[in-house]
This record gives sequence, structure tokens and C-alpha cells, in this order.
Amino acid sequence: MEQIYTVIIRIFSGCILSFFAFVPGYLIFHMVIGIYKEPTNVEWQIYLFFIFCIALFYFLSLLAYRAFTGKGRKKDGGLLPPWAIILFSSTFGIYKEELRPIVGGISYLFISLAGMRVAKERITNKKKA
Repeated sequence: MEQIYTVIIRIFSGCILSFFAFVPGYLIFHMVIGIYKEPTNVEWQIYLFFIFCIALFYFLSLLAYRAFTGKGRKKDGGLLPPWAIILFSSTFGIYKEELRPIVGGISYLFISLAGMRVAKERITNKKKA
């Protein structure tokens, strides 16, 4: 039963990541069309944003591929490197004084602690090997 649950979560995560990868892909497509039609009317910020969208599209597409196939990184088999998990986990916090964001922030805190634990285990397993 746990294997079926894992496959369903992987496919669902891959679909979400594919959806988020579609947005920079859509922007890239329309920027290429705009640059092709009027190459003299393009400022340097557009090229910078174009490079950012390519990097974001590649990152999200790579994560979606890893989620769909179940093949993680070659080093530790994870979806993200340990430093990325720690960086992502440390960005959660509580910003408002209402009850709902506080409960959300506390739940995010527990999620981030679990993510940091996974990252530390990967680092220690890599050092042992």
C-alpha cells in the first residue's frame, strides 16, 4: 500500500511541477516571438529576464522529470540537494498576528524541521560512504 501511495504522490508532484514549468516556458516562447519580430526594439532587461526564465524552466522541468520517473540525483537519490532543502526550509516564518497564519507558520516550521533532518541524514550518509 505504501508503494502505491508513493507513486501517486510522485505523479501528483510531477504534475504540479510541470504546471509551474509551463509558465516560464510560455513566457520564453512569446519573448522569442517578440524578439524575432522586432529585434531592434528590445532592451537589455528583456534579455536578462529571458535568461532567468530559461534557468527557471530548466530547473522546474528537471524536478518534474525526477518526480515522474522516480530517478533522483546520482549522488544521494533525492529530488533536491541537501543545501537546497536547508535553504528552502529556512525561508518559512510567521509574518502576521492573526491565528490562521500563525498556525500555518507553525506547521511550516515542522515541515522545515523534517526537511532539514532529511538533508542532514543525506549529508551524513554521503560522508559514511
